Amino acid sequence: MKTNKLMSAVGLLMLIAALGAGCSRDSATQPSIGDAVLYAVSEEDGQVQFAAQVQTKDEAQRKLTFKERPEIVIAYENCVVVRLRSGQEEPASFGEICPGDTLQVYGERRQSSYVYAYRLRIQYEVPANYQFAARVQTTEQNRMRITFQGKPDTVIAVQNCEFARQCFGFQFQVGFSDIKPGDSLQVGGERHQDGYMYAHQIKICADDPGGRWDVSFKDTIMTIDYAQGTFTVAGRSEVITTDEDTRIRGVIVTYHEPADNGRIGGGGTAQGEPSQWGKTYTDTVLAFTDLAVGDVVTVHAVFVDETTLLATCISLVDCQEINKKCVEFTDQIATIDAGTRLVTFVGQTWIGDVCNGAQLLGLLGEELTLADFASGETVAVKGFPVDDVTLRISRMEKVTTP
Repeated sequence: MKTNKLMSAVGLLMLIAALGAGCSRDSATQPSIGDAVLYAVSEEDGQVQFAAQVQTKDEAQRKLTFKERPEIVIAYENCVVVRLRSGQEEPASFGEICPGDTLQVYGERRQSSYVYAYRLRIQYEVPANYQFAARVQTTEQNRMRITFQGKPDTVIAVQNCEFARQCFGFQFQVGFSDIKPGDSLQVGGERHQDGYMYAHQIKICADDPGGRWDVSFKDTIMTIDYAQGTFTVAGRSEVITTDEDTRIRGVIVTYHEPADNGRIGGGGTAQGEPSQWGKTYTDTVLAFTDLAVGDVVTVHAVFVDETTLLATCISLVDCQEINKKCVEFTDQIATIDAGTRLVTFVGQTWIGDVCNGAQLLGLLGEELTLADFASGETVAVKGFPVDDVTLRISRMEKVTTP
């Protein structure tokens, strides 16, 4: 289970139409007349992904079987279980899985028909009519047309087609031009007699955590080393490392007043709570130095060894606060003390407290120590206010004096 290898492809995920899935333990486990569950499997180097309806569940053995599928799935003890609801993933447990649920399975094939799952997603959402998922082979912007690897389907995006990118349960509005060969798409639409599928909804799933990761968690940053690109969190003992492939991003949530101005049936009015409002999610790319001690982050990571994790993606919670707390400026150094790690500036009132793990760079981007800086030099500074006077500096770089 603990492996550094990322799954190389999302591949074909599933074909689902007219599902009659429910979560009642008393409901029948057999599909009713007219129900159909079609599926396609992605499998490479023993890694398996598929989606199907649960037939039976054995709670004690953590074992699942599926309608019209030969695989028997055993969920690892640390298997991550989530539920997809209204476009967002919510934490769930193995006990919440019910016969009839549609389940997306990520796992490893160990022997014959047994698959050991490290991730399960409940109630994979399906648009009306017809849906499939596959990897893009070609796109034609002028015709709004898409073909797929290993599939005969040709998709035409209708004029009012909705385009979105799905990432960790959030959906972000994009356009047709954002679709690239190699992206994994989830397509919902109608198949016409001319053989084409006319899509009213297209989701880019390439950045969804369908690739290989061993563990995911949400926790608070306790220590951070900007120079080394490492940090620790409150609830885990491992050192979490990053590399050039680590995606660091935030999701800014904007609330919109209801279209009916908050009025509720019967003449009542809403109380103005954001939970009753519409939401827009804006994705923003962050730098490692945008993170600070005390931030709450969601991390997806693979095991390097027993003491180290490599983060594949870091998402900052409450990202809308980043612009409020992060301070950046360029100024000349007035005084600097390498021993106390305090620095003052000619045009700024901040007293800079340089973090032990701050990123310190020279004119050519070379790594420096604090002793390499001197009064009179011009520097670009980035940091986080501790109070009205003190700035905790996470990055300081020499720049050419104007």
